[in-house]
Amino acid sequence: MNTTLQLPPSLDEKRSLQFCSKLNQSDGAVEIELDVSPVRWAFPFGSLIIASQVRRLRKHANVQFALKGFEATKPAHSYLSHIGFFRLLGFELGNAPGEAPGGDSYLPLTVLDKDSLFIDEIFGGDSMHKAIQKKAEEFAKLLTHSNKLSVIRPVSYCIRELVRNVFEHSGCIECILGGQRYQDGRVLVGIVDYGRGLRESLSERYDVPSDIEALKMAIRPGISRSVPDPEDDNPWANSGFGLYTLANLGRRTGYFSITSGQSILALSPGGAACDSASHNGTAINIIFKKLHGTNLEDLIQQIISEGELQLEKSGQKVRASKSTKII
Repeated sequence: MNTTLQLPPSLDEKRSLQFCSKLNQSDGAVEIELDVSPVRWAFPFGSLIIASQVRRLRKHANVQFALKGFEATKPAHSYLSHIGFFRLLGFELGNAPGEAPGGDSYLPLTVLDKDSLFIDEIFGGDSMHKAIQKKAEEFAKLLTHSNKLSVIRPVSYCIRELVRNVFEHSGCIECILGGQRYQDGRVLVGIVDYGRGLRESLSERYDVPSDIEALKMAIRPGISRSVPDPEDDNPWANSGFGLYTLANLGRRTGYFSITSGQSILALSPGGAACDSASHNGTAINIIFKKLHGTNLEDLIQQIISEGELQLEKSGQKVRASKSTKII
């Protein structure tokens, strides 16, 4: 059975998730034709979401894809071609992921492969965690276009924790990142995977009745599928503070959303919102409204301390790992 799906006019978070709902409901399709002719606006995170779900269907459901409606003269199509979107979908069109040099305002869609990092670990002499740290610093410098450590380090910290979360919990061997710096000073960092999702991961240790409960649980301090050991001296030990810290950082400085399975949880200074979604795996979107003039390093440490105090009051002795506290 063949089917044609039109991409939405705007590849923003909401509309891209709605499109993926249709995409993931195309049960039994042997070939799906992706019609990109309606696309007028393209954004990094929405592009990431769609790319990850198409890659999942290609690799794990043996679905074939065809492309319709591409016009190089359309600005949105040209942008998607430049940042590696169409190559991620499996079409020989435009730059490969990560091939674009990046500019003073964007990080091209980039695939990080766990096996490649493992090879770097063997032949480069660095641990995988240090390899992730190096990549995070490289991406943060490109994305922030700044020489100030106070600006670079918080973004690098976020990228590092996002990538660690994928490789430690999702069961997926790759993740896709993208980012954008806007003229008004906002900085967006997005990451997606098509792994097993938060509910399945957390169910190894907890009773998780639904996807939305898994999302709410994942952003609490000390929550991890592995049991944190207070006596573990490994600086990279999993303590369950990564997503908690990132969620609160986004909530206080701009925007944070986490999507997995059939639900999305979004946080901002205005509060929290839950909605339905369709994403096989996990997708995280963080937007900083203002990097300059804000001491994000101190805010990160404050958030971690608040989480530790919260656990202490509840009688738990879990502390954030050393790496979580290193910015």
